[in-house]
Amino acid sequence: MQKPSEKWLDATGQRWKLRAAYLFIAVMFGFFAIAVITEDADIRLFAVWMTAGVVALILAGSIRCLVCGAFLGCRALKRWDTAGALEQLTACPDCGARSNDDKLV
Repeated sequence: MQKPSEKWLDATGQRWKLRAAYLFIAVMFGFFAIAVITEDADIRLFAVWMTAGVVALILAGSIRCLVCGAFLGCRALKRWDTAGALEQLTACPDCGARSNDDKLV
């Protein structure tokens, strides 16, 4: 059996959502930079930019506790401290499920 991780995101297997959100944010800023540098306001470029932003918000917002079902990603997005708060969690702030609980492994 695998040893539980210290960090809550690793223990719940949801770190990929935060990493993917970071990737989509990078894509979003990349396409925005291309539009600014080339001064090309093509609607397709804008559509990709908006889609990347929406996917990033959905991924980050979908991070939730596996025990109580609280959407912790949404809570962090509301406070604008997504990365810092979610990266450092060792327990769910609502129900107290820790990263070393058997329920999460």
